[in-house]
Amino acid sequence: GSRKPDNQDSLAIDEARGLMVVCDGVTHCDGGGIASQAAVEEFVEHLLATEPIDRHGMRFALNRAHDTLRKDRRQLFTTLDAVVVQDDRILHVHVGDGRIYLIKDSGLERITVDQVEGRYLSNALGIPHIKFISQSMPRTPDIKGVAIMSDGVWNEISDPELEAALTAGSSAAERAAAIEASLREPPPADDATLAIALF
Repeated sequence: GSRKPDNQDSLAIDEARGLMVVCDGVTHCDGGGIASQAAVEEFVEHLLATEPIDRHGMRFALNRAHDTLRKDRRQLFTTLDAVVVQDDRILHVHVGDGRIYLIKDSGLERITVDQVEGRYLSNALGIPHIKFISQSMPRTPDIKGVAIMSDGVWNEISDPELEAALTAGSSAAERAAAIEASLREPPPADDATLAIALF
């Protein structure tokens, strides 16, 4: 939540498939919340229809979500970050300025780069020509979890605070509560969404 009149972040979690998705709709367009929800729904629907899930399936699902926003007569734009945790690999796809972190024995490791120019978002689903990163990496023993967050989280919390919150505590719920406590006062200006998986 935030001081905005409506929440423009959306997320989906499918524990059985190891899937987490976070989208942050672009404000000042026709419907940030509509864009983020539509992108999440389309991405999940098309990704879960592929078998087995791999990096190519992630790209396919992302393109289907992008096509859905492009076909709408309104101006609908959103970021999208998704992770699939498998037995031996971690797949991820990234568009925009959401962030994906690996939670490791040594601390946090960010595996995405913000797609911004100056202070402004330079890439999002729904624009004519998107640029996205789709990767597959080995799931090594030092990786203890994954976190995805919208910019409403990382804009409000310093890197040291973020690392302390995400690497302490015995459960994902405790770590999320630490993040929430940092965001509570005063209420953030932007919607803040966090998804955590520990393994």
